[in-house]
Amino acid sequence: MDILSAAPGTAQRVVVVLDISGSMAWKWRRLPDLLSALFRVSPEGTQFSVIVFGERVLEKIEFGHSRQEILSTIDQFAVRPGTWLVTREPKRVVRDSLLGAYDLLQPAQAGDSIIVATDERDDDSKMSGKTLGKQVQL
Repeated sequence: MDILSAAPGTAQRVVVVLDISGSMAWKWRRLPDLLSALFRVSPEGTQFSVIVFGERVLEKIEFGHSRQEILSTIDQFAVRPGTWLVTREPKRVVRDSLLGAYDLLQPAQAGDSIIVATDERDDDSKMSGKTLGKQVQL
């Protein structure tokens, strides 16, 4: 994958990759507020896509949805007092989700970005880190 710098005034595409495994539960309480803040500070033309994962990819919101639609979808995964995330399992598929994010950004454009919220462990991806690196040509 080529690393390209963003040119001023160029619309950007951002894929937000979110881990909802059990170890991330306490971090999810603030997620809707953090995404709202990201949307507020991003230029008007910025397009967003979201991948939500735990032991597998649970939701993929492709480019073309409004910021409000994205927040509404993410809200269904938010932690509330007395509730649990979709998965209590500590398993997660970080590398598989990153490959999905990379695929959403093809063909690559100046300003493309991937933002990942995870605690870094990858227990269950089908793809190794080495294979992912070759796949995206890092």
